[in-house]
Amino acid sequence: MAVVRCLTVTSVHADDYEQRYPEVPPGSECGPMARIWRIFLDECQEFDAGRIEILRDSVDVLLVFAGLFSAAVTTFVAQMSQSLQTDYMRISASLLYESVSIQRAVASGVAVSSIPVSPLNPTTAFVASASDHWVNGLWFTSLSLSLITALVAVLAKQWMRQHMLASSGTPRDRARIRQFRYMGFEAWHVPVIIGILPSLLHISLAIFLVGLVVFLMALERPIAYVILTLTGGSCALYVITMFLPVFYPQCPYRMPLTDLVFIACKELLRWMLKERYMQPYPPSVRELELQSIESQSDSLDVQSLRWLYTMSSNPMVHSCVIQSIGGLRLASTPKSWKLLSREAESRRSSMSSYRNACSPTLIADILF
Repeated sequence: MAVVRCLTVTSVHADDYEQRYPEVPPGSECGPMARIWRIFLDECQEFDAGRIEILRDSVDVLLVFAGLFSAAVTTFVAQMSQSLQTDYMRISASLLYESVSIQRAVASGVAVSSIPVSPLNPTTAFVASASDHWVNGLWFTSLSLSLITALVAVLAKQWMRQHMLASSGTPRDRARIRQFRYMGFEAWHVPVIIGILPSLLHISLAIFLVGLVVFLMALERPIAYVILTLTGGSCALYVITMFLPVFYPQCPYRMPLTDLVFIACKELLRWMLKERYMQPYPPSVRELELQSIESQSDSLDVQSLRWLYTMSSNPMVHSCVIQSIGGLRLASTPKSWKLLSREAESRRSSMSSYRNACSPTLIADILF
């Protein structure tokens, strides 16, 4: 009953603008205080709040992950960057070993010239190994991408805050300000920029893992092969999940890069098959999803009614579902009756088992 009441209140709230706002005189339908601008502001408030909340939640998660990841990478970079500098501790150890060897030779009466000269000394030109260059380059790149992601995320939060700032003036003035900001928000691709940020963080993580494999190759190859296998598997899974929604519109593994992959695949097919041999294809993943929904509309209607009948325990909802079957297409009506009959039979059997288990004696023992 509570659900029905909530739905009723929401529907009344959405349709009572004529009662909430007084009618304006003829000729003033678009005046500064016209009712249409108040309706526009009410509708936009809910739309903008929901949209900005989704973007803000995404940015907050990115900031947390980018902060933790940057701190972890900084630890590795601080340790590994020393391999690009002259290791004076190693030079000192080499010279100390040479000095001890000379002292032992003098004590033993061996010629000092037979003692090999230390290959390391403060004047020796330092040359880092190729693996050190690769590891430092990869890890510094990863750290830079992570910090850039955090910076853009902070800027995006400021953009959203400025976008949602309250404005003053007449309803028409506030409607103009809102529409001006909304058009700028979309024209300058702020949602697209926020959508790309996770991909930057993913690239940063992949680069770090590659550097980790190179680093471990010089220390312990078996461990390096394990990390390489995990990294390769993760990258392959990432690419597969990025391509799946292109071929299966119902697949929920969708990300901002999926739209770019869809466009790339469409252009590739157009180039390979030539445009005259290619069937018309939707312009975007969203259109592909809508076409798939349209092709399964009858089945989706039946499944929606079945879900509502199954998940709700409200008898009024069950009654409304049964009444709505009459509005389905004739082809889908037998299937809907079959599914609902199966659910109803399952409910009856479970309720019968429950009643048999709850004997009067047992109920009396529980209550008293």
